[in-house]
Amino acid sequence: MYVIALICNLLIFLFGLIGCIREFRREGIKITRYYTFDSNVLGIIAGGLMSVELFRCLLTGCEISAVAQTMKFMSVVCLSLTFFVALFVLSPQMGGFYSGMIHNNLIFVHTLCPLLAIVSFLFMDPISQLNLSMVFIAWIPTVIYAIIIVILNVLKVLEGPYPFLHVYKQPWYVSVGWAVGIVGANFLYAYLMMVLQNVID
Repeated sequence: MYVIALICNLLIFLFGLIGCIREFRREGIKITRYYTFDSNVLGIIAGGLMSVELFRCLLTGCEISAVAQTMKFMSVVCLSLTFFVALFVLSPQMGGFYSGMIHNNLIFVHTLCPLLAIVSFLFMDPISQLNLSMVFIAWIPTVIYAIIIVILNVLKVLEGPYPFLHVYKQPWYVSVGWAVGIVGANFLYAYLMMVLQNVID
């Protein structure tokens, strides 16, 4: 199982790297305003760290470090949000599944990396039993991103980058609803992932 987990994490690292390099070449530093890019960077870090840890454990028989497990859980929660928002919110606005999930570079950052992260985390990675404190830790990047991006939109430093972040083009309660809904759903999803991983493990 360690070998399969290692292959999956190497693929997450490789696909994430390809996707993020392409995105950065397309938009430069401005690409960092996208949660998709940020979550995939986190996925690259977690995938790389887990790969190193898994290789070390294959050689020595040790256990995966708590840092690597935490980073993997955090990246899975963030990449999952990327996947579900892209699938259910962005794809319909972009013309359908192909345009929002598979076209060009999106196959890496919207689809392959998130799905590989979820599958490897639940069924392959040797993860210890998780607890509620880990759920809050995994939720932190999403909360930080939401706070920063909403403030920047309110101050008119930037617009979007996602349609539901256009705070001056929709009633305030719609903006609040989107923010609470997405951030809240991300917490619930993190909790669900904890429960599933503990049960499957």
